[in-house]
Amino acid sequence: QNAIRKTYNLCTDRYITLDGIARVVSKALGKEASIVHYDHANAGLKKGEGFPMRTVHFICSCDKAKAELDWKPKHSVQEDVSEVIADYKAKQKDTGEVDLSVDQKILA
Repeated sequence: QNAIRKTYNLCTDRYITLDGIARVVSKALGKEASIVHYDHANAGLKKGEGFPMRTVHFICSCDKAKAELDWKPKHSVQEDVSEVIADYKAKQKDTGEVDLSVDQKILA
């Protein structure tokens, strides 16, 4: 009853940066992360082109769900990413071509 018509973030209660996410994903893939930071405003991208980078911190908090629903996270980002990647590979979704043209434009 407490959750009717309410919105809750069901997520980890550990904060992780975008760099941290890249490192977790690369570790799950058995690779080394190569992280390049760039200024989105000076990357020469057209509106709607490329990944929508944030210049401020973005935080999801599950505090409301914990307080109102007595909920607590049972997973970690590391475990979930490893599981998602294993499933992705099992379905052979990692064998297709990837369009890296925007990435190449950013790194040029």
